[in-house]
Amino acid sequence: MVAQWPAGLANVRVCIRNPVDRVNCGRCQKCIRTMLAFYAIGRLPEAVTFPGSDIRAEQVRRLRWGFFRFHAHYLVEL
Repeated sequence: MVAQWPAGLANVRVCIRNPVDRVNCGRCQKCIRTMLAFYAIGRLPEAVTFPGSDIRAEQVRRLRWGFFRFHAHYLVEL
């Protein structure tokens, strides 16, 4: 829904780190998960609140996906 709304896509904020110099850090679990979702539907380049317009496998590998039991739900959804 957000990806279909230009104002929402241009202002999306999900980061749990709350960086001082930008809206989203692009490295935390919530940022990576959201970036993956936008990437999957071809809208990541338009999500300008994330650093860069691409996502690399190494960014995903660095995360501890099994740390919380609900992470599996998010991975299945993606």
